[in-house]
Amino acid sequence: MAKSFPWYFCQERKRLKLHQQQHRKQQQQQQQQSCKQSKERERTDIELKSFDKITQMNDKNRKDIACEIVAFANRNGGKLIFGISDDGHFEFDKDIDVDELKGKIHSICFDNISPVIEITTEYIDETEAKFFVIYVPKRKSIPHAYIEKRSNHEISNRIYHIRTSHGKRLVTDG
Repeated sequence: MAKSFPWYFCQERKRLKLHQQQHRKQQQQQQQQSCKQSKERERTDIELKSFDKITQMNDKNRKDIACEIVAFANRNGGKLIFGISDDGHFEFDKDIDVDELKGKIHSICFDNISPVIEITTEYIDETEAKFFVIYVPKRKSIPHAYIEKRSNHEISNRIYHIRTSHGKRLVTDG
């Protein structure tokens, strides 16, 4: 005579099987989501920016980009990566004019940074995302500063930044 399990054992097995299926489904969704995220995170030598920061250029964005470049140069150098938001998500649907981006960045480096920083840029077009990377070298001599604008060859105000583990920091004498 075959033994029969009480009905509650059958119910428990069904509940356990359903829980395992739900758990597998959640894991698959998390894996798919993580494929859409960069493994890159902000740190002392990397800053992530949205393409909007450079494509929608205004005085505030221009100053922010210039100060980031200055902060990297005054520390150990670093990379400014456009195309990844602060939380690590890729930007997919951006139409990018690479020459225009390079022109904007070089304009910032010449007009708003003293002494001028010789940066290099790279555009990376992958299937899952597009990136524009600015490589900032470490300063060679005197510290770099953000400047509002040059009037002839005179600079009226310099603002110094340095890169820390928490982003850029204003450097003052006091």
